[in-house]
Amino acid sequence: MIIDTKWKIIDYNKPSTNDLRQMYVYNEYWQAKTAILLYPSNKKVDSEPIAFDKIPGKDHNHRCGLAWVNVLEGDKLNPKLGHDLKQILISNKLIDNSF
Repeated sequence: MIIDTKWKIIDYNKPSTNDLRQMYVYNEYWQAKTAILLYPSNKKVDSEPIAFDKIPGKDHNHRCGLAWVNVLEGDKLNPKLGHDLKQILISNKLIDNSF
């Protein structure tokens, strides 16, 4: 699994074509089937399902999803950032709780 953090806000929950191309190359290079574009959020984000789409290309076994995590808690870095990301991955059955 590839997780690429993007420090930008995207319009209408639609990643750029260049970001999707980058994820395709990462999946090819690392022989991964799943990629997640991880974006910052300023809202409380629960473990919502990640909507995966197939990445167009010669190998349609790749898929890319979008996820958001709350980076800040007030005016400081969210100390539970890693835990919040882990919960998103668990709720989407991408990892189990033993990870």
